[in-house]
Amino acid sequence: IVRNLGGFARFLDLAAEHSGELLSFTSMARECQLPVKTIQNYYQILEDTLIGFRLMPWRKSLRKRLIAHPKFYIFDTGVTNAILRRLKAPLESSLKGKLFEQWLILETHRYLRYCRSEANIYFWRSNIGTEVDLMIEKYGKVTHAFEIKSTQRPSSGDLNGLKSLRDDHPQAQCGLICCVERPYESRGIPILPWQDYLKNLSEIFS
Repeated sequence: IVRNLGGFARFLDLAAEHSGELLSFTSMARECQLPVKTIQNYYQILEDTLIGFRLMPWRKSLRKRLIAHPKFYIFDTGVTNAILRRLKAPLESSLKGKLFEQWLILETHRYLRYCRSEANIYFWRSNIGTEVDLMIEKYGKVTHAFEIKSTQRPSSGDLNGLKSLRDDHPQAQCGLICCVERPYESRGIPILPWQDYLKNLSEIFS
């Protein structure tokens, strides 16, 4: 499948390091010192072998979705850490937040495939860069949107993306998924323990 093993090894390290981030073939090619076409082929190999998947940004126009920058997720947080040789390393707060988001996105993606739902998942990003980690669309309508934080004490600012999204999609059920012990509401938005979110996946995708 791959002839340049050294180049692919460099690519795999960087793909794991940037898992869950906006995907730019040009930037990856520059970092790996490989042609853009090669980077595109390598990502396609990861998708074809189920090592990862692309999460597309939400756009009303399908054509605009296809040309926008997606995010790419390695299929397992343990594999991500193993590739980066940090299985026993202590988790810094920024890394913990990134892996927590990746894990919940992966669990949602797996459930979506398992139940064969006709829904789709995206992330949402406004023109000024405000972002929401997970958006669920079914039959052309946005049904749910979730921000994901690893904190036990979410701040008011953590809800800004959801507030902006709700202006465009008032029908969407929004929530902040985090590590609180009990659900409550802030600024009109439910704050959910991650356990409650996972328990409710069947209802969300029904």
